[in-house]
Amino acid sequence: MSGKNYLGKSIVLIVIALLAALLIFSTAKKGRAISSELVMPVKIILAEKGDLQKLLRISGFIESDTMVTVFPRIGGTLTELYLEMGDPVEENQIIAEIDSEPYQLAFNQAKAAFLAAESTFKRVSSLYSTKSVSQQNYDEAKANYDALKSSSELALLNLSYTSLKSSISGVVLEKHVSRGAMVAPQIPVVTIGDIYNLKVNCGIPEIHYSFFTDNMKEMKLMLSVPALQNQKFKGKISNIAPFISSQTRNFIVKCEVVDDQSLLRPGMFSYVDFVLEEKEQIYYLPFKTLSRGEELWYADEESRARMVQFTPQFSNDEFFQIPEDLSDRKFIIEGQSFLKEGIAIR
Repeated sequence: MSGKNYLGKSIVLIVIALLAALLIFSTAKKGRAISSELVMPVKIILAEKGDLQKLLRISGFIESDTMVTVFPRIGGTLTELYLEMGDPVEENQIIAEIDSEPYQLAFNQAKAAFLAAESTFKRVSSLYSTKSVSQQNYDEAKANYDALKSSSELALLNLSYTSLKSSISGVVLEKHVSRGAMVAPQIPVVTIGDIYNLKVNCGIPEIHYSFFTDNMKEMKLMLSVPALQNQKFKGKISNIAPFISSQTRNFIVKCEVVDDQSLLRPGMFSYVDFVLEEKEQIYYLPFKTLSRGEELWYADEESRARMVQFTPQFSNDEFFQIPEDLSDRKFIIEGQSFLKEGIAIR
């Protein structure tokens, strides 16, 4: 009996051991199956809601709407230059003086000759009225009088040109010469501009000509100035050129700055963004979410990758519009290039 009991117990232990081994093997196999499923790490974002603008960006330089360079009308030595860069100037204000002594002497000489000719002409005229001199004598005296009168007036005009005046009100933008320099009509002295009426002239591709002319008054635009940490300034279109350059195939659009211009200076580089089209309060995504140009991946409620075919209908350089029925999904922005439909993601 003892032998049978021992054999029975042994069989029971062997069966238990086999069942345990089978359970362990089954669990391990199931674990391997679970662990063999690939879980892809991805980055997701939600759609944003707001205004989306389609822009045309053109670069240009800020200029003064009124800017002139003062050139002397005569040559000579610059004896005085009353202004420095940044100084305000009023219209007709004297800004510099050219040595006037040579021109004063020339005027004195011309005036003396004119006065002598005037006296002679008066005497000859008196005699001519009594037929005491011939017509020829009268004509010669009159011609000499007229010529010396013109010479005297020209000498006086040149004398007045020794004082250089500004033709506009503004600020000295550039000083080209210094006191004591020799100047001539082809040598600039100062450049003056109005820094409170600034503009940017933009060259726009001819393909946009009709659109710009049709929407000139209501078109929105913003100036972005890199020298001022890309600070933005509102602007408006004031003029559109009525022709297109045959060399560049562009037309010129003059844009005025309407915001506070105290920080802006002529010569600054600027970007001008023209709003070609705008949609308000729409849902949109960055183009990085669009894989292969037409695949939009998102994560479902079970953290599995799903894909819809999508072709943007409205977009700008960075974002594209999506319909409202897709707006609540978790879109994949990184890692979607390696995904397959239904794969597990983290």
